[in-house]
Amino acid sequence: FFSIPCTLTLRMAFQDFGLYGYADSNAQSQNYKEGIVWQLMTMGFSKEQSIAAAIATNNAGVDVAVDWIYARNNHSESTAIHSRAQPPHAQVSSPLQFNRVVDDPSPYYRVNPTVSPATATATASTTTADSLSDHLTKKCDICGLSIQSLEFSSHRLAHEWQQEQEQQQKQLTNATIPCEQCDNKPIPVDAFAEHQETHRKQQELQQNNTMLHQQIALLQTEHEEKQQHTDALQSQLDVLQKQVQAMNTETQSLKAEISKREQEIQNIQSEAKKNKVEYPKWWDMQQLQTVAYGHEKLIDFNLNDAVAKEVIASFNATAGNQVTHVQGIMNQMMYDKWWNEKQTLLQQIGANNLNQRSLFHGARGGDDIMKTIMREGFRAEFNTAYAVGQGTYFAKAASTSVGYTTVNNGIRKMFRCAVVCGEGIAGNGSYTLKAW
Repeated sequence: FFSIPCTLTLRMAFQDFGLYGYADSNAQSQNYKEGIVWQLMTMGFSKEQSIAAAIATNNAGVDVAVDWIYARNNHSESTAIHSRAQPPHAQVSSPLQFNRVVDDPSPYYRVNPTVSPATATATASTTTADSLSDHLTKKCDICGLSIQSLEFSSHRLAHEWQQEQEQQQKQLTNATIPCEQCDNKPIPVDAFAEHQETHRKQQELQQNNTMLHQQIALLQTEHEEKQQHTDALQSQLDVLQKQVQAMNTETQSLKAEISKREQEIQNIQSEAKKNKVEYPKWWDMQQLQTVAYGHEKLIDFNLNDAVAKEVIASFNATAGNQVTHVQGIMNQMMYDKWWNEKQTLLQQIGANNLNQRSLFHGARGGDDIMKTIMREGFRAEFNTAYAVGQGTYFAKAASTSVGYTTVNNGIRKMFRCAVVCGEGIAGNGSYTLKAW
């Protein structure tokens, strides 16, 4: 008690703390997300503030809730500033009076230090009251400091607020939050942020691994496609190498054949000079010089020439076909070869057994086969079926050879050849020839 010979109006002002009191216990039953509340509490807001902000903003998120709390604080700060602007001896409210903020939808009440009639008066001068208030102090039993009487209540409330914050922090330390990604496993509040960051890093690592596997799969696919292309090219290269090898083998074989033929030609020419070849009288030696040795030259006969008449007469003796064209074949190499063989046979069996005849031969296969015969003679591969043994077949009757010709635009072509038969013998299908 103070004995003061003046009139005073005492006032307790709550100036800076923006104190709140929870007024509606039913608000705790409203829905709110614990994650939002926890994050707001880690930012320094009280549990009641955090819950109220989450409910008031319909759990829209931490940023929206923070804006809501700051909007409330700005309103309370402007009220506190207005309160501090009043002189110390002005009328104040005592005891504390709580008034609901009209535009605030939250279940909180704001301490209002500005509206209340004076509850105690005294008679004194303003100067005396002011000077006396400066000397009245109380010692705080919590911190031990001496506090002016007018500020003592605010000072004690500050201690209570601090104790409340410490209690809330202690509760926060022991609290847990269920993690949805861990089947609602409870995680300590102070470790929840780090726990969530671990999940985020795991998801990021999983996404990176997925992308890496996709890139690896893409590279493997590209590698397989390139490998298939390489295998295809290698296969083509192998085929080409085999073809080249076959061509080289064939080339070597042809070279050997050419060398053999050249040697044969040299032998024929040498034998021809030795045997003094007598060429047919109808040969035109000047025209023969226009082609290479071993190549053929054809001479067209007039059907009234003696040579043509003799050939036509021998043909018409057995065949009824009309002869339209007669040609003579000049091939010096083939004739030299025939002449040399004739001379060898003549020496072996004598002139009486030489048995040279003019015989007919029909060439199936048309002009291509006939051109080959005119240049290379009768070859073994031209004969694939043998009635009376291997060999080249000729006929005395032209009518027989006509059956072995090929019709081309209504025209048939056949050979009449000079054949040295030698000694004759009856043929047999089992006969073979060692050389041909």
